[in-house]
Amino acid sequence: MNCIYCDSNTRKNGLTSSGTQRYRCDSCKRSFTGSPVGRPLIGDRPLTSIEYNQRHKAKKKRELES
Repeated sequence: MNCIYCDSNTRKNGLTSSGTQRYRCDSCKRSFTGSPVGRPLIGDRPLTSIEYNQRHKAKKKRELES
């Protein structure tokens, strides 16, 4: 797999907490996953911690109601 940032060679660099393979670039030293996993987005920006917590609470509430 090539680096998503600079297109150089990469090495395996452990696993994420969910078990997804992580990679580290030999050139730019950045770390990333091979899949487009990341923070949920609103438009073109990541969720703030407040927005994330509000969504999480709403999801839990919906699960409890059903």
